[in-house]
Amino acid sequence: MEPWSIVAEDPATGEPFGLVLQHDVDPELAEHIARNLLATFRLTGGYLPTNGHRSLKGHYLFLYFVAPEPVARLATIWARSFQDAEDKLNILASDGTLLMPSSG
Repeated sequence: MEPWSIVAEDPATGEPFGLVLQHDVDPELAEHIARNLLATFRLTGGYLPTNGHRSLKGHYLFLYFVAPEPVARLATIWARSFQDAEDKLNILASDGTLLMPSSG
């Protein structure tokens, strides 16, 4: 399987953004993972800067759970700040669309 993603549009700019996930799963399990991710995400406060040493732009770390597993999974979302990361995850949770690669 190829990577799949959850995408949405920024309400202010109309620009698309999203998360790309590398889990090798069928569409039904991808939907289960996506729903759980968007219902349980929690930003950790950590991020990996991508634009200089004093910039808040970067990949923000978040945890999520996929039922019935009790172990948290770790993922990142690129954002301009912690608040931007939280806003993006909330937009994906309310308006996100699951995109799967087509077979063949």
